[in-house]
Amino acid sequence: KTSAFEFRGEDGITVEFWMKKPSFVGSTLTTREVIFDVHTTGAITGTSTHGRFMLSLDSAVGSGSPFKLTYLSGTAGVTDQVLGTATVTKSTIADNQWHYYAVTAIQSGSNLITKLYVDGTLQDTNTTSVSSFGAIDRNFVGTIGSLASASAGSGKIGYGKLSGSLDEFRYWKQARTEKQIGTNWYRP
Repeated sequence: KTSAFEFRGEDGITVEFWMKKPSFVGSTLTTREVIFDVHTTGAITGTSTHGRFMLSLDSAVGSGSPFKLTYLSGTAGVTDQVLGTATVTKSTIADNQWHYYAVTAIQSGSNLITKLYVDGTLQDTNTTSVSSFGAIDRNFVGTIGSLASASAGSGKIGYGKLSGSLDEFRYWKQARTEKQIGTNWYRP
C-alpha cells in the first residue's frame, strides 16, 4: 500500500478544481487564502522526511497573479512560487464565475516544472532548478480551504480560510498532461 498523498518528484502531482470566488476578503482578515494544504506529520520542516504541497491565493500581490505554490521534499522544491501570467489576476479570479483550475508539478532531471491551467488552457509554465527531490511517503494530514498546520508567516492550523466555493476537487499522484487536462477539464 502507498499513501494517498505521497510525493514522488519523477511522477509529479496534479491538483484540479472548480472555484467560484466573489471577492478577496482583504487584509483585515487574511491576505493568504489557502486552497489546498497537505504535509507530512511528525517531520520537522527542512529535514529529509518533511514534505508539503500547498496552493494558495495571496491578495497582497499588486497587479500580478495571486496564485502561490509551495512544493517541498525535504529542503528541495519551491516556496511561494507565483503561478500565472498577466492574464491571471485578482480580478479574473474574483469575478463571481465558476472557473476550472489545474496545477501540475513534476521533476525532470534537476528541474521542477510547474504549470497552471485555467478553464483547460495552459496559462503559465515555470522551471526551477532543484536539488534531489526524493519520495515523501510518510503519514500526511491535509485540508481543503485552510492551513493543515502552522506555516511560517501564514498563521496556525485552520488559518487562511478560503472565501469562495470549490467543487470537484481532484488530487492526482502524477502530473497530468496538457492533453489530459485540455480534453477532460469540463467533464465531471
